This record gives sequence, C-alpha cells and structure tokens, in this order.
Amino acid sequence: MRRPVQVRVNNLPAARFLFTKVREFGADPTDLLDIWGGVLEASTRSRFDTGSGPRGIPWPISRRAAEQGGKTLVDRGNLEGSIRYEVRPGQLEVGVDGVGASSKFARVHQFGAVIRPVNAESLRFQLPGGAWVFAQEVTIPARPFLGVDEDDKRDMREVGIEYLRSLKNGP
Repeated sequence: MRRPVQVRVNNLPAARFLFTKVREFGADPTDLLDIWGGVLEASTRSRFDTGSGPRGIPWPISRRAAEQGGKTLVDRGNLEGSIRYEVRPGQLEVGVDGVGASSKFARVHQFGAVIRPVNAESLRFQLPGGAWVFAQEVTIPARPFLGVDEDDKRDMREVGIEYLRSLKNGP
C-alpha cells in the first residue's frame, strides 16, 4: 500500500508511554496499534463529513461542490472509501488503500498540486451544463485529510488507557 502519511508511535510521547506499559504487562502491543488504527481511520473518514482537515481547518470549497452542491472531496465517495490503516511491528500507517484512482489523487488532494497538460496544448474539462473549459494549468489547493491532531491524540490516549485497564483487570 502506498500511503502519503505514516504515523509511528515513537512520534507521539503519550502513545510511546502506553506502548511501553502494554509490553510491561506482557501483552502484544500490536493489539493496541490495531485499536488506534480504528480510531484514526474513523477520524480520517469523519473529515469528509466536516469538510475540514486535521485541527479543523476547513478545506477550500471545490468548484464542483460550489456549482453542484454537495461536499468537497465527496462526489462518488471513492477517496473516503479508500481510507485504511495497516499495522506492522511497532508501526501504524493510516492512508489510502493504493487501489484505483483514489491512490493517484490522494497525494494531490493532501498536498495540493499544479496540473499541466502532458500530451496536449491545454487541459480540457466539461462542466455540468455541458460546456467545455480549456486551461493551460489548474491549481488544486491542498485539502489535507490525513494526519493526527490533538483530538486524535486524546482519543488514542483514552482508548489506550482503557486497553491497559483491561490488561490489568484480566479477562
């Protein structure tokens, strides 16, 4: 899976602390990473509902959303539907599944891009009313949807503490 963003526990002090405590209980920290993956995947998907990135910063409204109604980055739901997490030893990655057009466009939407024609003199787009627009370049603003913000860290800490309690209290 090709992912534009990776989250590693050693980048988050509270997560690193909880990870260490899980090991002290003799449990497999992979289970905690899996729980955190679910938290971060849900948080990332919720950004498509709010139209804002990490830290609640609203995305610039897309032309399609402005002209047709609807939400920015939510047309067919392909990008939102491609959000996945993957756990590897000591590591949690959250991003897109790497399949289809979503993976190609994820980087563009996350970081922004300037699109120029490769094999033609201009780019060509058909508007909803049927009219065609030609352009030498199109600037796609960054609309970050991946990342870990303070709310995510709080949620990770809370579920991590609950997980530790379950280890302490046993089955």
